[in-house]
Amino acid sequence: MLEKEFVLSKTEFVAFLKCPFQFYLLKELYKPTNQKRRNNYSDYEQFLQDGLDNHLWLQNFYKNFSVDIKSNIDPLLKLPDEADYWKRNFVNFEVKRYKEKNDFWEPVAVEFYLCNDSFCGTIDRIDLLNELGDCRIVEYKSYPSEFDEEELLFYTVLLTNHLPIIDVPNITKVTEFGIYYYKINEFYKAKVTPEIINTFEEYLEKLRTEMLDPSFIKKKKTCDFTNSRCLYREICKRIHIKHQKIFGHSKT
Repeated sequence: MLEKEFVLSKTEFVAFLKCPFQFYLLKELYKPTNQKRRNNYSDYEQFLQDGLDNHLWLQNFYKNFSVDIKSNIDPLLKLPDEADYWKRNFVNFEVKRYKEKNDFWEPVAVEFYLCNDSFCGTIDRIDLLNELGDCRIVEYKSYPSEFDEEELLFYTVLLTNHLPIIDVPNITKVTEFGIYYYKINEFYKAKVTPEIINTFEEYLEKLRTEMLDPSFIKKKKTCDFTNSRCLYREICKRIHIKHQKIFGHSKT
């Protein structure tokens, strides 16, 4: 299932942190389209489709509203957007951010896809911080989750390994990462150093080696198959029951 030099995506990386068995299921089930970006998500569960729609709105925010904000005009949300409280909160957050410091306010890239021989992923937003070319990686999430900082560091390593980039020539290094939780209107950011980046890159390479070890193909010990957000719970449950039958641990 895995080749020695396989490319690890951000989604697969987080899946492995959540539950190693989820990672292997993900890698196997989507093997035919593993390195291709999907265009049709109609088979996704509703909460995933809602998340994709929200990300699309955030992706297009600056294209739709930057002219108004720069002209000191309060952006008007149309139906059904005006009914979503978090969209109005984000508009207010960005207007305030622009008024406090309008230099480098608009992102230099959104939904920026990167891929090399080891890692791949799509960064939600890249902000230029100063004339020196320092930049901030920004991710959008509805609510805080367990591995948010690991995701940001994954993208930090990915972008750092691609610099300099022809499409975004004015950025020279990643010095900060941030995450905006749009459902609770909170923005978290932190500085990142070359030492942190190097340490995390070494960790990622070690993790890729572990993924090739069959002994890691196992679910989390704390899993009870009841997590409604786990898309693989039914598959995992059936495999678990089959495994018990084979080894005589279950009579049903």
